Amino acid sequence: MQGVEWAILLGILTLACWMGAGVAAILGTDDELRHGNARKATVFATLGLGGAGIACAIAMAAIMVVA
Repeated sequence: MQGVEWAILLGILTLACWMGAGVAAILGTDDELRHGNARKATVFATLGLGGAGIACAIAMAAIMVVA
């Protein structure tokens, strides 16, 4: 795969991670929660997916600079 193809793939992964973090954040609102343990899971999911999205975005930018 060429550098541009890797950048596109990482861009898609970035968008998917950030969309997943947004869904987890919406599901973590007080109106949607029924159990106390679900709040912890949604916080971890939001932070984890947000961090993965940031890592993919940085990798995408690095590949675009190198390619």
